[in-house]
Amino acid sequence: MNKILLGFIVVIVGWILIMLSLRGLAWMWKRGARTAADKALAGEKILRITSDASFLGADFPGPNLPPRTSGVFAVTDKRIYFMPWLPRKSLSLPYDWIKEVQLKASYGNFSRSVPCMVFTGGYPKDPNGTIAWMVHDPRKWIEMINDAIRQAE
Repeated sequence: MNKILLGFIVVIVGWILIMLSLRGLAWMWKRGARTAADKALAGEKILRITSDASFLGADFPGPNLPPRTSGVFAVTDKRIYFMPWLPRKSLSLPYDWIKEVQLKASYGNFSRSVPCMVFTGGYPKDPNGTIAWMVHDPRKWIEMINDAIRQAE
């Protein structure tokens, strides 16, 4: 067999193995985050949950997470909850913090022309801030979140 062809086959097989390994790591991180979220939300009624949300960022100090972090996003009867795949620092938004949830075409430098959920909120003594996520079918999520906020009042 030609040495160049053999070298090409070795490179292709190596690349495939690396991609499969990375996919396996992502699956383990995702599963671990879901397990951690389930433990953190024990005792709360989970209205909707996904392991495939993307945190786009926030314009106020507090959520010490890097933008574009994938993780578990949940709506419960008490709060909005986000657990990134990595690092495992959860973020919780109680319903009394949330003033508005909107569907927007973009958020900052992220999510251009991809609909995202943008939350505006704050407490009376704090300035308002925004925080955003991308999820599949954001309109249904926003409808469910607004219903949960009304029921919590």
